[in-house]
This record gives sequence, structure tokens and C-alpha cells, in this order.
Amino acid sequence: TTGTNAWLATFTPVTGIAAPVKSVVLTYTVTASTTKTVDQVSTELAAVSATLAAKIAADDAAAVAAATAAAANKKALDAAIAAVLDAANNATDAATEAIDNGSAATAAAQDAIDAGDAATAAAQDATDAAMAAGEAAAAAGEIAQQAADSAAEAVDAANAATDAANAAAEASDAATNAALDAVDAANAATAAANAASDAVAALAAQMATAISGIKAQITALTNLIVKIQKKIKA
Repeated sequence: TTGTNAWLATFTPVTGIAAPVKSVVLTYTVTASTTKTVDQVSTELAAVSATLAAKIAADDAAAVAAATAAAANKKALDAAIAAVLDAANNATDAATEAIDNGSAATAAAQDAIDAGDAATAAAQDATDAAMAAGEAAAAAGEIAQQAADSAAEAVDAANAATDAANAAAEASDAATNAALDAVDAANAATAAANAASDAVAALAAQMATAISGIKAQITALTNLIVKIQKKIKA
């Protein structure tokens, strides 16, 4: 039951709140049951206790097994993650090394191309120099031929002078002194012609030596060009 008597005399209840319970009447209904002996109850309690102990042991074993499996799974997962990270790091290192090697190979190829271009330019310069040397040798040969022709003409003139002197000597004994002078002049001309012929011969020999040296240089340059071309092709 409830009522105002349930509040303390000194307590002012809040408006709208019901009064607490002052007293309760309980009614018990007892039905008939089978009476068990102490031994039966003890046996049932022992069975229940054994069942609970088995259940607790099974739960503990399952918990231990689950914890062991979880630990093994975590260890395997950690190992797998570490392996994946190692593989990723190794792959990254390999890729970086491959990139570096590719860059080095590209630089080496560019250097080879530059060297080939330089060798080609050098070969072209050598070819131009050889052609210029050949042209110079041809010009020198022409000059030598012109000198030889001039020397031949001088010899012919000296021979003609000698013939004229001899004819003058035969034509008049009175002109012996004049003839002798003419002979002396002819001899001087002959000497000059011989000297010119010797000079021309010496010049021709020098030109032949120069031309031989130029040909040797051209041959050496040609061999050098061939070697450079072989190296470029290789």
C-alpha cells in the first residue's frame, strides 16, 4: 500500500510524485513436490559441478586454442607483411638500379655517337687534306714539267749557238778571233744550259721525292680513314 504516511514527517514531497510503498503483503503458494534425499541432491550437484567443470575446461581449452591460433596467424601475417615489404623494397631497389643503368647506357650511347661524329669529321678533314695534298702535288708536277721544258729549250738554243759558231769559224779564218769569242760565248751558254739542266734535274728529283712523300702521306691517311671507318662500324 502507499499513502502519505510513507513520507517522513520532515520531508516535503515534490508535486506529482507518488508516495513510496509503506508496506507489502506477500502471498506464497506452495505446491507439492517430490522429496529428494541428501545423497540424491549431492549426486545431482556433483553431476552439475562436473558438467560445469567440463564446460569451463572446454571453454578454457577453446580459448587457449583460439589464442594460440590467433598468435600463429598474427606471426604468419607479420612474416607475410615483412616478406611483402622486403620484396617491395627489393623491387624498388632493382627498379632504381635499372633506371640508373639505363641512364648510364644512354649516356654511353650518346658518347659513342659523339665519338663517331668526331671520327667522321676527322676522317672528312683527313680526306680533304689528302685531296689538297694531291692537288698540290699535281701543281708541283706541272711546275717541274714547265722547268724541264724551259731547260730543253735552253739546251736547244745552246746547240744552235754552237752550230752558228762552228759555221762562222769555217766560213772565214780571218774571223778566227771573232769565232773564238763566239765559241767562248757558246761554251758559256752551254755551261749555263748545263747548269740549268742540272738545276732542273735536281728540282725534278726533289719534286719526285716530295711527290713520293705526299703519296706516302696519302696512303697513311687512307689507311687511317679505313681504320676509323672500321672502328665506327664496329
